[in-house]
Amino acid sequence: MVRRYLTAMALLAFSMAAHAVETKTKHVFIKADCAGPLGTEAIASLRDAIRASPGYQLTSSLLDDGGEYAVITIFVECSESTLPSGERIASIASIFGVGGCALGSCSITSNESTLQAALCSGNKGAGCGRDIYAVLDSYMSGEGGALFDWEAGKRKKVLEK
Repeated sequence: MVRRYLTAMALLAFSMAAHAVETKTKHVFIKADCAGPLGTEAIASLRDAIRASPGYQLTSSLLDDGGEYAVITIFVECSESTLPSGERIASIASIFGVGGCALGSCSITSNESTLQAALCSGNKGAGCGRDIYAVLDSYMSGEGGALFDWEAGKRKKVLEK
């Protein structure tokens, strides 16, 4: 009885694996204006999280779309200062969008509902970068993924004409 159960479970697992839908890696373009140490650390951490993920790949331009006709965009702005105690503090704002190039021109559509801000201090820059990645991944699992697919499809239709 146990043997039949294990055999059935193994066949089910192999069947599910064979029918799994392969998803394409989405390319991510980051434009950051973060010159201070905490902001620089946050951006480095964000880039590392994207590199380590199986679903995303960093790109250096809107042209490198991985065949999707669109890239995820992340714009990040940082402002840093030092408190009277000597502790560094950074305000980090980010917004997500979709961009790409078609017929010789590039454009970006930002999703204003994704605007977020964070305060980082001390040695928390890397944590702020990981937080931006976590929000991006959550966003792309829902509304952002649907918007990305719609925008990529729209661009594909324009390019196929």
